[in-house]
Amino acid sequence: MKMKFKAIIALVLCGMMMTACAGKATEQQIENTDNVVTEVSTVTIESNETSSNVTGAFEEGTEYSIEQNSSDIYYSFNPHVDVPLIHDSYGDDAWNSFYDLCDAVRDGDDGFACADEDTFRLCLDMMRAFFPGAYPYIDLNNSYFSDGIGYIVYLIPKNEVVEKEREFEQEVENILRECVTKDYTDVEKCFALYDYIARNYGIDWEEDDVVTGKAEFSEDHKSEDVGIRKGIMTRSGVCAEFSGVYTYLLLQCGVDAMTYGANGHRWSYVRINGNEYHIDPTWGTTKNHTANLTYFMMTDAERKANIKKRIFPLKFRYKYFNNCMSYSAVDERFQVLRGGTFLSMDTENKVVYYELGGETCEYHYDA
Repeated sequence: MKMKFKAIIALVLCGMMMTACAGKATEQQIENTDNVVTEVSTVTIESNETSSNVTGAFEEGTEYSIEQNSSDIYYSFNPHVDVPLIHDSYGDDAWNSFYDLCDAVRDGDDGFACADEDTFRLCLDMMRAFFPGAYPYIDLNNSYFSDGIGYIVYLIPKNEVVEKEREFEQEVENILRECVTKDYTDVEKCFALYDYIARNYGIDWEEDDVVTGKAEFSEDHKSEDVGIRKGIMTRSGVCAEFSGVYTYLLLQCGVDAMTYGANGHRWSYVRINGNEYHIDPTWGTTKNHTANLTYFMMTDAERKANIKKRIFPLKFRYKYFNNCMSYSAVDERFQVLRGGTFLSMDTENKVVYYELGGETCEYHYDA
């Protein structure tokens, strides 16, 4: 007996496609992605056999709805980001205490289990890079450790901190939804988020004047007006925000990343497929809000040549840090991109399109 059945597959897709996230396309400013469309495809499967397994599972002429969960496509916020590049320098106990702190703040609790004073201070310090949504609202000076408990003192009511953290987490998810999906490789995530920063972020010149010693913050300046939270929520900042946001978004989608620095400057450092690279999203953002690939996936030699200062990984609580990790960026496969401007990416065929010398060029990557 010939049987037919239909499976209706509902896929929630972004209403606007990023040039870095889809196939070959022209560069464009991405608008609010709250507008989504639902694409429905109908699949007809025919069988000429009278298999009891098929007959038992599907009734002839019946339509079955199979919805693909968005969590299978997009990344959800991860409060416990891991950083293999520096994980062993602090050890499992320190990271577990830090994750307990994150959970306590998300719940609006006053304390969390912690081994000692040094670990407690380390956990508070790590918040600025790895749990930045609530960091501006923690009173670092008055929070304290006693008898195995780290006590958290908040600068504003706890319920407001919880709400602000949720707001931050939602914004992180929104950005990741715009830029990447779970089937992206780590290289593709780096390209996509590098392009996102370039197209969407601008320099906060007031903060830049403060950082360079030309001015002081205005009287209405708040603690949340600097740092990764500020970068995520306002799309502005200086190198600390650009690199901090880029690194944090990479961590949120599973890329091993940390922040590197030199006196007066910060950028990101990643490990992908066993190779390590420097990525500078601040210098990579042009005045025209295009992504300059000169500062993408640099070697140590390239970074040292254009920064002309001693470079070092950003560490937390130096006296706590166990310097058991070593870093070396020597892979040169991305050097062909130097001087180019990112245009778009074809993830199906593993091709990046970029403009160089007025011509559109192709860069073929293998992972």
